[in-house]
Amino acid sequence: MVRFVALLFLLAAFPAFSQDTIPSRWEMSFSAGFSSAIGPYKKNVSDWGQPPFQVGFLYYDQLQKRGNAAAKSGNYYQVGVNYRMLKGLGFWSAYRYSNNGFDPSGFAKLLKDQRSTPLLPVTSLPITNGGSDNSIFPFEFDGTTFRFIHKDYQIHHLLVGYSYTLGLDKKLSFSWKQGLGYGILSNLDYEVIVPTRAPSKFVHQPLKNNSSAFLIHGGVSVRLILGPQVLWSIDLDYIHGNFPFEQKISYAPRSLEVIIDDSVNLRTWNLGSSLIFKW
Repeated sequence: MVRFVALLFLLAAFPAFSQDTIPSRWEMSFSAGFSSAIGPYKKNVSDWGQPPFQVGFLYYDQLQKRGNAAAKSGNYYQVGVNYRMLKGLGFWSAYRYSNNGFDPSGFAKLLKDQRSTPLLPVTSLPITNGGSDNSIFPFEFDGTTFRFIHKDYQIHHLLVGYSYTLGLDKKLSFSWKQGLGYGILSNLDYEVIVPTRAPSKFVHQPLKNNSSAFLIHGGVSVRLILGPQVLWSIDLDYIHGNFPFEQKISYAPRSLEVIIDDSVNLRTWNLGSSLIFKW
């Protein structure tokens, strides 16, 4: 009986003893937020380079995404683990999934501009995006509707790096993270459908289903202690990476094909929040 009571006493005292002498070293975080495309990842212009195909007076672009990926804002989700080696200094790793929609307005403007001549006046040109939001543009072109299909960009990230946390007061702290990573980007393909009597279709199809790249990551967080082992943070970070790929552009019904080298140059600012558990 005495041994049992002594064991209970030691078990009850262990948490207090461990908190005083062995600080929490591990953290697991669950994060979500907004992913804002910037720079060449967001850029959407109507001049997409020398087109490989011409049908009559109408040119079709080759959509070189290298400086013109036409990405829209999206969102991200992340799970991460942080291990504190020294006071304030730690090592972290994370998996992140993010997606960004595609904005076809530059393609719509390209077609409109190419048909805006005295001989070929534009009466209307509706461009329908069959991707995430089915955007419809307020032009028409000879009563014909062009359907533009491009799904959201989807990126899977694996990130590693170091972190440093500085206490501001008893409840607040500031954290800096920097690191590298590896990313896989999918949904690079798209197609344009012209519903003429013999429907024409322009398909841009990568030779591989996705593209991979090394990533650079940097970010900051402001952390608030909610309980002995629970924190909440507001996070801001930046991710940079270039995803090269080859894509085949084909035109039906004429069976024309061309292969081009291209790249999606990912640049995003990401704002979100995290729920953090430590032990």
